[in-house]
Amino acid sequence: MEARQKLYDELGINQHHDAVTGTGKQPVANDYAKRLFDGMEKNNAVYNRLVSDKIGKLTGYTSDSQWQQCFVSNTTYVDCPINDMQDEKEYEMSVIVHNPSSVVLS
Repeated sequence: MEARQKLYDELGINQHHDAVTGTGKQPVANDYAKRLFDGMEKNNAVYNRLVSDKIGKLTGYTSDSQWQQCFVSNTTYVDCPINDMQDEKEYEMSVIVHNPSSVVLS
């Protein structure tokens, strides 16, 4: 729960009027961006474990590698981890797709 709380805290800070309107100075904007990034990074470790557990339960597939994510909406492959493999001749890759908007929030 600590990772989720960290992300919630950073999201709350980014709802400050300077963050929303962009009226803060550049160092303040940089701090807002860093806070969101740090919250996401902490949350991603938990999220990746949950994804791995769910895939294992649904398919029986397990992997020693950690899942990686594309972080940009409407992205192309160059923004995703697969781009790092473009010069590799032989490699195996598993791809899953998750639409978080289908999650029912209570």
